[in-house]
Amino acid sequence: MYRIIDAHTHIYPDAIADKAAANLGSFYGFTVPESGTFSDLLRCERDAGIGGFLLLPVATSARNVDKINEAAAAQVKCAVEAGLEAYAFGTMHRDYPDFSAGLDRCAALGLLGIKLHPDLQGEPADSERMFSLCAELERRGIPLWLHVGDARREIDFSSPERVARIAAAFPRLTVVAAHLGGYREWEKAERILMGRYQNVFFDCSSTLWDMTPERGRQLIEACGVDRVMFGSDYPAVTPGTSLAQFLRLGFPAPVNEAILCRNFRRIILGAEDAP
Repeated sequence: MYRIIDAHTHIYPDAIADKAAANLGSFYGFTVPESGTFSDLLRCERDAGIGGFLLLPVATSARNVDKINEAAAAQVKCAVEAGLEAYAFGTMHRDYPDFSAGLDRCAALGLLGIKLHPDLQGEPADSERMFSLCAELERRGIPLWLHVGDARREIDFSSPERVARIAAAFPRLTVVAAHLGGYREWEKAERILMGRYQNVFFDCSSTLWDMTPERGRQLIEACGVDRVMFGSDYPAVTPGTSLAQFLRLGFPAPVNEAILCRNFRRIILGAEDAP
């Protein structure tokens, strides 16, 4: 079996996990299949034969940023102690009083980058405030992981066009465009993002369920197979389901190895070879 890192996961505190998962499903119009708790994430990854994961927390208010980031760091430590390879990004919010100080805290916690979900956070990805954050991330060499895309016209905070503006304005900033660069906007992402920016990378979470294997393979090849990382989007999709959907694409073993683990290690960890 391949060594696998699930590079797109979310979890919630046990006390609010049911409500958080229900709210997520309500926002996107689907039933969330998993609970979203830390223990359930570990169970799902082990059941799928996945050896590690990346946590991507999101803060919907500035007052929760530090608490969420501290929890992510603690959860990584617990997962490693449980025998999994685990990493986390931090989150940030438009109203956080001092981006620089917040990024210092993230670095001290061992968090690898910053995750933003512009739609849930209510801030356009390319707003003036987010450009200020991007400038600081670029200066520090910290990657930015973005939720991208929503087919609904009334929700336009994370469109591929906005991500393209970030990529062009900050060419030394590593930008990961989740969901193959545009959730349910893949034609637009193919036209605007894929293969066009040297600093833009992708994950394939919450994508392959909505297309044929042939289309999924075509889009990943358009991104560049060296630029795509496997992700499930737990709890929205069960990791084992996402893995089966990916393996159905029929890539040769070296490409599978790259997307399932090596690309993550190279793009995010700066390591050329998986251990």
